Amino acid sequence: MNLKMHSLSSTARVGEADKCYSCAYVSTTPDLPGNDPRCQDPFPRDSNVTVVDCSNGCLKTSTDLGDDGQSWLRGCVDVVEACANTCQTVEGYTACFHCCDGDFCNGVDTVYPAKLLAMLCASFVAVAVYN
Repeated sequence: MNLKMHSLSSTARVGEADKCYSCAYVSTTPDLPGNDPRCQDPFPRDSNVTVVDCSNGCLKTSTDLGDDGQSWLRGCVDVVEACANTCQTVEGYTACFHCCDGDFCNGVDTVYPAKLLAMLCASFVAVAVYN
């Protein structure tokens, strides 16, 4: 069984395509063909992981499989409207999704410092303005 990236649909975006990392890794099946340990966090950006052009932005998912380990997937956003930066827990498994625009933006680990800093600054400005 090979791990493959699947497309759900394509929605064209104006502008150039983003360069995104494309890989998958499931810690419980390290010998699975296509399973790339370089895909896990912390992600080594200099690891020569496959790079693809994505017209709708990049995606990174990480899933905590409880006692069964973890999995990571990096690739293209297929359906822009369906992509949200969120975590969901179902039956004890927590999956986190990070959608982004910009070359190699899906090479981030769990924390997204630039976006977090921007949100914190905006929050402080909003509080200062309304007080």
